[in-house]
Amino acid sequence: MKKKFAGSGLILCILSLLLTGVSAFAEHKAGKLYLSPMVGGYVFDGAQDQKDDMAFGLSLGYNYTENWATEFTLNYVATEADDGSHGDVDVTIFRWDVLHHFFPESPVVPYLAAGLGGLNTNPDVGSTDLDFMVNWGGGLKYFFAENIALRADVRHIYEVDDDYSNLLYTAGLVIQFASRKATEPLDKDGDGIADEKDLCPETRKGVEVNREGCPLDSDGDSVPDYLDKCPDTPRGVMVDETGCPLQLTLHIKFDFDKADIKPEHRADLAKAARFIERYQAPKTLIAGHTDSVGEEGYNQNLSERRAAAIRQYLIDNYDLAEEQLAFMGFGESKPVADNTTPEGRQQNRRVEVICCTVIPE
Repeated sequence: MKKKFAGSGLILCILSLLLTGVSAFAEHKAGKLYLSPMVGGYVFDGAQDQKDDMAFGLSLGYNYTENWATEFTLNYVATEADDGSHGDVDVTIFRWDVLHHFFPESPVVPYLAAGLGGLNTNPDVGSTDLDFMVNWGGGLKYFFAENIALRADVRHIYEVDDDYSNLLYTAGLVIQFASRKATEPLDKDGDGIADEKDLCPETRKGVEVNREGCPLDSDGDSVPDYLDKCPDTPRGVMVDETGCPLQLTLHIKFDFDKADIKPEHRADLAKAARFIERYQAPKTLIAGHTDSVGEEGYNQNLSERRAAAIRQYLIDNYDLAEEQLAFMGFGESKPVADNTTPEGRQQNRRVEVICCTVIPE
């Protein structure tokens, strides 16, 4: 009968720790490398005439998913022949294994494992022997800290060439190293939105973005706020590359209380016609505005008459369809300058040709 391995009590103690208490700190996670130092015992097949002894191991693994992992392990056993005929015997085992974990979100994670490799026996007396081996077994991991777990593992080691069946049992630690994929999603533009969710992955540094990772566009004109010089453009108005409405402002001088167009403004109106023809909008608005001199109702009516006059002039003199042009008067309600100065009042007395807009009702 073989002598019982003296370190088995230590292994049983560690196993008991694995089965008591529940940790709330961590779990077996995908996308992590891990290192696992182990110590335990090795039980040889009786036909090998070698003494059972301590076994040391070191594994390097990677968790592909929450359930599946792979690892490469190197084990070392320093033993001797039962009869002392071969002196000391160094046994080195190298194996590649696949592990399947159960309940990966739990602090206590059982697993099954299987793999293949080689077993090298190197006695002081005699020749070195390298055998092909396969192994299977399982174990438990107990996570008591965020990336650290206790581990117990039992394997059946089968030497194929010599038909030996051995037992390897070890306990130790699992130390996980968070990979970038697992804990730091790629964010190339540094906007706080992971690339896998970022619809605008090349946003300029420092630009405020929405939940899709795209620059904010508060007025919905497709020009991001950081480039938008007109951030309050009404919905439906087409804008240029600066976010400002595609519009042409005309300063037409009318006689007092008149809406007749003077010949001196024909060049400006030709410019307006070219503007309308360039954008070929389904509807273009001719908007009339006045300064604040006079009664509000009077100014409203005057702005409408002047806008209508500009519209009719463009229809009569250029190849523009009536249904393409709309007109509206805004009176003194939308000043662009100070009405208390002559210069400001002059700027407010204007007609705007606004391209591609939804006509307000």
